[in-house]
Amino acid sequence: RAQGKRHNAALICLARRRCDVLYAMLRDKIPYQPRPAASIATA
Repeated sequence: RAQGKRHNAALICLARRRCDVLYAMLRDKIPYQPRPAASIATA
């Protein structure tokens, strides 16, 4: 929404990003590894 998109468009963008991550995990056979909370706050 900060990019000026409507609510529905913002949700679709987030869902697409999540699907891309899941696809890459399955493709590369690498499990999800959460980042420490400190790096998330600075990103």
